[in-house]
Amino acid sequence: MITEIREDFKRLDRTVRSNNKMLSEMGKTVSDISAWIMKKDNLMVDTLRLKHSPYVLVPIGYVLLDESGATEALDSNMEYLIQELEEEKPKTPYDVERKAAEVLLHNSDHDMFVGIKHYLYYSPAKVTLTDPETGEKAEIEPSMYMITQLMSIPLRDEYLERHPDIR
Repeated sequence: MITEIREDFKRLDRTVRSNNKMLSEMGKTVSDISAWIMKKDNLMVDTLRLKHSPYVLVPIGYVLLDESGATEALDSNMEYLIQELEEEKPKTPYDVERKAAEVLLHNSDHDMFVGIKHYLYYSPAKVTLTDPETGEKAEIEPSMYMITQLMSIPLRDEYLERHPDIR
């Protein structure tokens, strides 16, 4: 009887290890796909952020975050997102920037994204936003990817503020 139980546990352990390996590989694949999408969609996102090193939100990017409900989602879920980012163990500011975007994409089924999804679903394909500093209007095609990329900037900044050792 005990021998049978041990064998069952060994089989279960092998299955769990195999599943963990498969999930890890799937996560890497999702990250690779996300990176590919970023390269294809960067023109849209880059109208809302400046590519310095690091990325910086432009005023109209903040407008989209506010209108889409992303600012509220970040504010209400910052501790959870920081904890998720902690689990990624980023070592450099670049890692933090990249992992922040990945954490947000991976959590897009979380309840914090319900309001954002409503915004995306009910908004027209193109929305016109007004830059609060210049008054200029910009027409953009908002997407979940775009919004998570913009959200990743304040998440990155908050994480780096809490981890001054990462420089």
